[in-house]
Amino acid sequence: MSVIFEFDHWVREVERELQNIDGLVAKLEYLARALKERYGIAVRFVEILGKRWSHLAGWGGEYPSPHLEQVQLSEKLGMVIETNHPISAQEMERVTLWIKEKVLPVVTQEVN
Repeated sequence: MSVIFEFDHWVREVERELQNIDGLVAKLEYLARALKERYGIAVRFVEILGKRWSHLAGWGGEYPSPHLEQVQLSEKLGMVIETNHPISAQEMERVTLWIKEKVLPVVTQEVN
């Protein structure tokens, strides 16, 4: 129960902070940093241009890693995560769903 409460509390804090940040890239940088601090995962947010995924914001190793997963968040936005992260697949799915349903509308509101 406390894990769910902690996640919900963290989610509210991140959503509140995103409301106060201007600009798509700045919001995505904040989100990447928040994910890195909470979970220890390197996340890059990308713009999807056909088959090309172009870096917008976020973290990652300086060198290519064989442990990368692409997650399409919307038609034009995705994230690339290192698959050797320390969180469970279930928790990663929960985070991804939260980003798709709750964060993307906030992050992309000035773009649309």
